[in-house]
Amino acid sequence: MSARRPRTSIATRLALSVLTVTVTSLIITVVVGLDSTDELTDDLVRARLEAVRSSRTLAVESYVGSVERQAVLLGESPMATDAAAGFTDGALELLDLSDAVVDPLRVELLDLYRDDVIPPLEAARGEPVNEPTVFPTGSIAIYLQANYRAAADGLDVDVDLINDARDGSAWTDVHAQLHGRYLEVAAQLDYEDILIVDADTRVVVYSVAKEAEFGTSLQLGPFSGSGLANLVDDVIDDPQGGAKVRDFAPYAPAGDRPQAFVGAPVLDGGRVVAAMVVRISPDEIDRIMTGEGDWEEAGLGETGEVYLVGGDDQLRSEARVFLEDRPTYLETTAEVGTVSAADQRRIVEGGTTIGVQDVDPASVEAALEADGELITSTNYLGREVLSGARAVDLDGLEWVVISEIERDELDAPAADLQERFLITIASAVVLLTFAAVAWANRAVLPIRLISDRLQRSGDARTGKLIDDQDIVLPPRSPVEFTRLADTFQRMRESLRERQRAVEAASAERLDVLRRLLPPGVARRVERGDRQVLDVVPQVTVVVLIVHGLGQLVRPEAGPDERHTLARLLDELDELAERNGVERIKLTGDAYFGACGIGRPYLDHAPRVATFALAARDAIVDLDTELAESLDLAAGISTGEISVGLTGSSKLVYDAWGTTVGAAHYLARSAGPGELLVSGPARELLPEGIETVERGELDARDIWRLVRDTSTTEVSS
Repeated sequence: MSARRPRTSIATRLALSVLTVTVTSLIITVVVGLDSTDELTDDLVRARLEAVRSSRTLAVESYVGSVERQAVLLGESPMATDAAAGFTDGALELLDLSDAVVDPLRVELLDLYRDDVIPPLEAARGEPVNEPTVFPTGSIAIYLQANYRAAADGLDVDVDLINDARDGSAWTDVHAQLHGRYLEVAAQLDYEDILIVDADTRVVVYSVAKEAEFGTSLQLGPFSGSGLANLVDDVIDDPQGGAKVRDFAPYAPAGDRPQAFVGAPVLDGGRVVAAMVVRISPDEIDRIMTGEGDWEEAGLGETGEVYLVGGDDQLRSEARVFLEDRPTYLETTAEVGTVSAADQRRIVEGGTTIGVQDVDPASVEAALEADGELITSTNYLGREVLSGARAVDLDGLEWVVISEIERDELDAPAADLQERFLITIASAVVLLTFAAVAWANRAVLPIRLISDRLQRSGDARTGKLIDDQDIVLPPRSPVEFTRLADTFQRMRESLRERQRAVEAASAERLDVLRRLLPPGVARRVERGDRQVLDVVPQVTVVVLIVHGLGQLVRPEAGPDERHTLARLLDELDELAERNGVERIKLTGDAYFGACGIGRPYLDHAPRVATFALAARDAIVDLDTELAESLDLAAGISTGEISVGLTGSSKLVYDAWGTTVGAAHYLARSAGPGELLVSGPARELLPEGIETVERGELDARDIWRLVRDTSTTEVSS
């Protein structure tokens, strides 16, 4: 028994050795690289979150600090002292107004509150609002709000645009002088309101926006105990302490939207006479924290965000998911239970998560204790995040800036890198495998070239030769392969000659079809469809009778007659094509055509009329002696026809129906040069195509086509 031969070639063994060494090296590189990538990713994310958190913390501190400085400057300005004295004196004069003056104003103002103030509050709170909790009671507030707020509502203008209520009061005189300046300051600094509160009575003696607190007492009025009232107490009780700040909280005069207040004292000879207060919305804070929505440009990826948390563990800036995908935010927070049903309604009604969305205080505290280091925690959406915190350095505010990114997104780069490493290894293995087996492939390269050329030389669907390139074998190929290539070359030349003959015969047949049949029918016959029969509901048929045509088609006709006949038919075919008319057939002296078969036309009747008139002129214009004996009559009818091929082995294209018969009958009934039109066809002709009534013919109304006086071309 002979020894068993090894089945593995040397080339295969060398390829396996190279693959083993290379793959082992790649695996070691991947393991080390992935470990380093995890550390690098953590460092990059930590640096990115810390940088964004720090920059936005400084921006918030700068913004609030600038508002504090502006409030101090407003309070220290000489205009503030004059304004406080003038507005206070003017307001105190209104304390002694009689009921006869105040009562009608109270009724007028109550209607305004019931229409414009209380409904938004009820919508925001989801419960009825008692009028006494927001409606002013003192004569100062009722008088001023009625003369400004109610008056502005009646005039349908913004209340802050009214400088002078023209009520003749001392308060209005001061307001007419100073309001424009404070309004300009509020607009330039983007404040919601600027208020002046008397130090002795705690009455809001002036307001740019003139909301519900305008003219009320912050000690006894409906807004006593509010954030504004507490701020005024702090400012007046500690005039040397500089500006005071009250955190954002729902504020009833603003429809329970979160508002913050910054106040400073107004001094006169060292004595506190009033508090100067500016009211700000969270919009600017939110713009800073959200980066105006450019989270990805700030390096926060698809899930990272930086937000502000207040001392009550509620958001002071918008949640990113709420801004990007509100339905997902509401669904997620409801599912994880971080927002109650009542708070969800407040968020939907108010259009904001500020002051509503709670943040886990334990997570905030843990992030603060980490002193800038990133920790893993669960955010307000119930998702695992890597987060860090930094306290905002502002007196009177317990704000914390949180920066975070979801753990899944953080791990994604490492996973992507691992996937790329695996793809690289797989690609390297494939490439090395191909390189290794290339040696074995060289031996059979000639036969592969011949086989490939055989496969590409013909189209399997049509059987036609599509590649005529010669087979080029590598140098020093075996003689057997060279002979095989030569044999294939000779066989391909023989097949190519046969293919040329078949194509020439086919082209001649198709050319005949296209000449004899309409283009659409010819294409269908080319595809093998020999059962062409269509019913066309609305076409216009024309039959041209060429009187004198018989002498041109007689067997003994000479070259001149045949030339005239060819010119006539070419002219008619050209006019037919120009007007969208298809030639159906030519029998004897009759030329049958129709418009609207292969292609629908709304103006098929005008096209046929134009064609018939032009055909009559064309016969007259033929410049041969034989043409003088020719004349044309035509019949035109509109209606339904049947068209198609007849015969089996010998195809004939024809049209049938009463419409064709009517047109033929009219043509035979017409005299030389006469163009007759049936009633249905004449109804479709525009005014520009002139016809005259010829009378009845075989109980049918017949019209004679005279000329085309229209200036517009037939539409295509």
